[in-house]
Amino acid sequence: IIDSRTWAQFKEGHLPGSLYAPANTNFSAVAGSYVKPEDRIILLAEPAKAQELWLVLLRIGLDRCDAILNPETLAAYAAAGGKLAKTDEIDVAELNRRMDSGGVNVLDVRGADGWREGHIKNVPSIVDTRLASRLSEVPKDNPLALHCQGGGRSAYAAAFLERNGYQVANIAGGFGAWEKAGYEVVKG
Repeated sequence: IIDSRTWAQFKEGHLPGSLYAPANTNFSAVAGSYVKPEDRIILLAEPAKAQELWLVLLRIGLDRCDAILNPETLAAYAAAGGKLAKTDEIDVAELNRRMDSGGVNVLDVRGADGWREGHIKNVPSIVDTRLASRLSEVPKDNPLALHCQGGGRSAYAAAFLERNGYQVANIAGGFGAWEKAGYEVVKG
């Protein structure tokens, strides 16, 4: 299931196992990074965007779209008692608290250039578009907190990792919020 609604809508309730790929310029990159050509797809999209997004999937070789669901269908499903999943999102103060207690692994999903310009001490980086091929490197021993520069790419990655059995939280505001709050930043 590829859910193209906004992050605010997705994190508050989505079909379990859904990928988050918003209906914006990142849609093709996200779908292309997390969906295999042989995967069968259900696209959750606003009616005004559904055909455009379906064509994007076709253009990138994802041609097994079995159905398109309207977000109203999701709301009706939930109203009828259907179970929706939620994705946790925390702020940088909560991240710092969890890091101090040792109960969280943190992963930076920015590229190498962003990481070299500044990163959280002892936090590894795997760029979001490479997570599928490097999944074995992502630790599962603790809950996982993800960040990018501002919170967008880490939201995509959070949904992907949840789908693969990880307990995750997206960091609201990402590394930019961490740095702005004055927490320790390592350069280089």
